[in-house]
Amino acid sequence: MKTLKSIVLMAAFAFAVTLVGCTGKDGAPGATGPAGTSGANGTNGVANINSQTFMNQGLSYVSANSDYELTMNDAAITQTVVDNGEVVVYTQPSSNPSGWTVLPATLGGTSINITFAVGGVIVQSANATSGNLNFRVVVIPPSIIKNYPNTNWKDYSQVKAIMDAQGNHNGYVN
Repeated sequence: MKTLKSIVLMAAFAFAVTLVGCTGKDGAPGATGPAGTSGANGTNGVANINSQTFMNQGLSYVSANSDYELTMNDAAITQTVVDNGEVVVYTQPSSNPSGWTVLPATLGGTSINITFAVGGVIVQSANATSGNLNFRVVVIPPSIIKNYPNTNWKDYSQVKAIMDAQGNHNGYVN
């Protein structure tokens, strides 16, 4: 019994020393450790808005879908953009050559829609459209969306202002 009492007293003493002990001034800082190894390079991404303009385009009838379509290839539309970025398509109808209208829209009673996937955009309409439509495909990577959180990406003037600020004039005309 004395042995058990001694063990309990020694444990209590060790516990008390742990709680109270080791006070005083801190010692001098230690030497700087060696530099760590460099991490692997990340995947290259798109740092700027990419814009491509398709001039004087018309939609062609696609019997398999019973609609009119125009496919526009754009290598800037990557899986990263599809998953976390934005693809906006604007049109410039001949009735308004000075402005850009975001799609989907109804122009002259004709509804025009878009779909996009890696590598391109499809413009679709149930009705024939007159030729001579201009289209602007604007690809916005996730980093730009993060850096400009209050931007209305459907508003061409806001998008153009960001492209101008970046000095990014690839593929667009006013």
